[in-house]
Amino acid sequence: MTQHATRITHHVEWSGIIVILLIAATFRLAALDAVPPGLHHDEVIIAQVAKDILRGRLAIYFPEGYGHEPLYHYILAGMFAIGGANEFTLRLTTALLGILAVAAGWRMARTMFGPGVALVSAGWMAISLWPIFYSRIGLRNITLPLMISLTTWLFWRSLQEKLVSSKKTGFWAGIAFGLTFYTYQGSRVFPLVFIILAAYLAVFHKEAFARNWKGVVLFFVVAALVAAPLAHYLIFVSPQAEARVGNLMGPLQALFAGNPTQVLQLVMATAGMFTVHGDGVWLYNVGGRPVFPEPVGGALFYIGLLVALWRWRRPAYALLLIWLPASLAPAAVTWPAPDFVRTLGALPATFIFPALAVTTIANTLRPRRLQLACALTVIALLAWNAALTARDYFTIWPRNAEVRWLYQTTWTQAVRWLDASPDTTPVAASGLKIHDLDPQTFDLLMRRRDIKVKWFDCRTSILLPSAGVMRYVSPDFFQCDANLWTRFLGTARIIAGPRWPGSGEAIFTVHQLEGEEIPPGPSVTSWGILELLKSQITRPAVAPGAEAELLTFWRVTGRVPAPTAIFVHVVESDGKLRAQWDGFDFGESQLEPGDQLVERHRFVIPADTAPGTYRVVVGVYNPATMRRFTLPNGDDDLLLGTVSVR
Repeated sequence: MTQHATRITHHVEWSGIIVILLIAATFRLAALDAVPPGLHHDEVIIAQVAKDILRGRLAIYFPEGYGHEPLYHYILAGMFAIGGANEFTLRLTTALLGILAVAAGWRMARTMFGPGVALVSAGWMAISLWPIFYSRIGLRNITLPLMISLTTWLFWRSLQEKLVSSKKTGFWAGIAFGLTFYTYQGSRVFPLVFIILAAYLAVFHKEAFARNWKGVVLFFVVAALVAAPLAHYLIFVSPQAEARVGNLMGPLQALFAGNPTQVLQLVMATAGMFTVHGDGVWLYNVGGRPVFPEPVGGALFYIGLLVALWRWRRPAYALLLIWLPASLAPAAVTWPAPDFVRTLGALPATFIFPALAVTTIANTLRPRRLQLACALTVIALLAWNAALTARDYFTIWPRNAEVRWLYQTTWTQAVRWLDASPDTTPVAASGLKIHDLDPQTFDLLMRRRDIKVKWFDCRTSILLPSAGVMRYVSPDFFQCDANLWTRFLGTARIIAGPRWPGSGEAIFTVHQLEGEEIPPGPSVTSWGILELLKSQITRPAVAPGAEAELLTFWRVTGRVPAPTAIFVHVVESDGKLRAQWDGFDFGESQLEPGDQLVERHRFVIPADTAPGTYRVVVGVYNPATMRRFTLPNGDDDLLLGTVSVR
């Protein structure tokens, strides 16, 4: 059922695809440790799941980060087992999958349309920013273009073969299709694609369908069996797992309610992603850059679309015409649009359209030297697009301030500074996600393991060494509390402060401080893992509606489990709660016995609080179980003093 084949010799074809794959590999592997300029939080979450898999955690679906299908995570876990759990292995895994996606797309296009279309589409896919982008970040999305290309290739082969071979190939196509559902949410439109295609074949190609209908049925049955465990989990075990998808469906709900305006806007925006305006979020694109950034490629895309419409009675073209709108649908009914992530299912089909235009034009040219000139022109066009991609992705994109923020470039630069320094002095770093993502990011980025890194939030707390020296890394993206810093770290000296090229703004600052013991109060109270050295009510008299403040000073005496929290309660004489503070602004898993902690507690006294004197008590508990730690006398809280409300 191959419908279109340009005359290309076997030698030229294989030489061409080898060169294309080498170019694809260059774009996906070059400067992999520098661009993207850091790790996005989603990448850190996925890497943590892969590490958990290596520790024995097996699941059909992972709820982290709004929910993840697991195929990529298991592949990544295998790569971590081989190459170590680090940033480079994470990115290398995606890059290799991206190269395989180009090869699978070529094989699929060759089976459906012949070598000419296959080479041009693979060449375009090799050098275009859209597929390159998702081949260089540690996200699961790139597995969708790979698996749907493999599925389509095997399915098409099953339609071309005799009955026995057709069943065998249909079986393997079903396996591939079933695994596709374990890639990314965009895969869920493809049952509709193949159902419509099967109906199309039954109506317009009855004889061919009659010969191979058993293989088609086997394809659907096997795919359903492979996908069934995931479907069972999402439908019956945890139907709330993908609640975020429902939160994005407002435009579709408005359409069903009789208001099509939002959906029409989204459809127009999604349709324009190819040549007018692409994804406007710098997280996954050079803001607004369309799929085809220059007019010639865009024109060829539309010509190829017209060619497919003209030849819609041929099954291969009909499949493209079903595939493209169906795979764009998830972005066409959800905000924001256009969205390059939710449209990734369209990626393999997209680059076939300009290839169809090129081969259709080439086939009309006579004599042969004009065809050669056409081929050289296409090569020049692809080279132009490759240059645009290299400029936009490797030069413009990583220098953008929003990209630096989204990809935690500050932490990447800080880790590289620490890796390069011969100093092994322990480090205390302040961040926004000190309990999970910040430590996990450092763990993926750091090559050396001889430096202890501890975490605290310098806007509300201070971590102090009891002895020796501590280095303090303060990022550029927020300010530490000036009063806390001056009081407890005022004598620390700056030992490093690198700046961004061009702007001259600080990336991060490193201070160094000689440790000393915090003088304890008249009595030290222990909760086993923490002992309270002393406390200070810094605002002992407040008005109703005003903010009270308390400082507590702690020393770590045991392993602090995660999660752990401190509570401070303001209570009436009868024990009724009037105000409270709960939290723990330190990374638990990095703390060691001897570490000293200063925590500032601020809490608002309710405006309806009657004048009087109120007790202030403190305790320690596990927020996951709500179990309180007890004191040696059996109590689970300690009276610190009183607050007067005037």
